[in-house]
Amino acid sequence: MTGMPTALADLKDMLAKWQAAKREPTTCYTTGFTLGCVLAENEPYDSPRAKAQAGPHVALVLQHLINVGERIDLGAHDTSVLSALVAQYQQIYDAYEPKDTRYMKLYRGHLMWLLPEEEHLISGDLIQQITLTGTVTELRERIRMLRDAGYRQLTIQLVPGQENALDDWARVIEGV
Repeated sequence: MTGMPTALADLKDMLAKWQAAKREPTTCYTTGFTLGCVLAENEPYDSPRAKAQAGPHVALVLQHLINVGERIDLGAHDTSVLSALVAQYQQIYDAYEPKDTRYMKLYRGHLMWLLPEEEHLISGDLIQQITLTGTVTELRERIRMLRDAGYRQLTIQLVPGQENALDDWARVIEGV
């Protein structure tokens, strides 16, 4: 899942295709996969903990955008700002040597940690819009929205070194 607008649109599209194939929508088992961080009250979206737990998903989106170049609906995020970030990420990628194995350097730590050279591009705004990051109350509301839209399972990946986040997520899920 890449942000709420896209997650909801993807689900709607998937269910429409399921119906077009003459299948009952209620039999489509839908799973959302993302990274995120349960923020403490007043903790910023770009805190070191949020960047560690959710930042790798933002990096994945930037990687996707330089490789495919298509637009992803990030809701309220300014597209000119996003375009500038993608251009900066492209410069990082273009600097990798040797040229024919750049992709191997790009995908180091893929969905596990941020690379030092990309960390400065991962803003709190992007973490908020792309990942499932927020306070317990905010996350419960978003998870209910996903459930009510038709998602039947939600997978939150924990990254290496952040396993203690499991307790945070248990608190969120308990109240959904």
